[in-house]
Amino acid sequence: PGETEKRAISVVNGISSVTLVSGLTNARSGTSPTRDEVINLTRNIKVTGATSALQAYVHIEDSPTLANFRYAEFYSLGSAVTDKFGIVSDDTTGVTNIQYCAIHDGAVAGSEGLRTTGSSSGGTFSNNVLYNLAGRGIITFATSGTSWTVDNNVAIGLMSSGAFDLDDNGTTVTNNTAAGATGQPFVWNNEAAAL
Repeated sequence: PGETEKRAISVVNGISSVTLVSGLTNARSGTSPTRDEVINLTRNIKVTGATSALQAYVHIEDSPTLANFRYAEFYSLGSAVTDKFGIVSDDTTGVTNIQYCAIHDGAVAGSEGLRTTGSSSGGTFSNNVLYNLAGRGIITFATSGTSWTVDNNVAIGLMSSGAFDLDDNGTTVTNNTAAGATGQPFVWNNEAAAL
């Protein structure tokens, strides 16, 4: 979608420069206010489906206190089947924290990144990168009395409307970026969300 491009790095040339295995296809102006987003999709811990057609899912349900995912890579996740969209938090008793993760290449229709259900109790989605998903990136559904924080996430090249689809009266949303989506990057379904 858009002019998103996925490339491998051959050499890290210091703090602000890299050499790519192959060049970029699309021209980049580098002129303000236009800017490019560069995200790292690889992590050492990987959770994946068997193939792009036979995808896996993660369903978090009623942890005693905390479900905590950090610095993990999730790819080939999701389907259009209820509670198997990708990573789904349906935790009514604990807190779900997903931070510094990469979620990418969900090819099956309905594949999403992170989703909360109406009964989930709260948590944090922060500093994650989402790329090339057939569905939405981060979705929070209407819940009263919960506290969700969606902060500093980057969603690039999502093929559905709503890279960030927020419908939760207990959600605080700050510092998120959406680029190269085929539909609306941000969908707000509740005036009470703190933005």
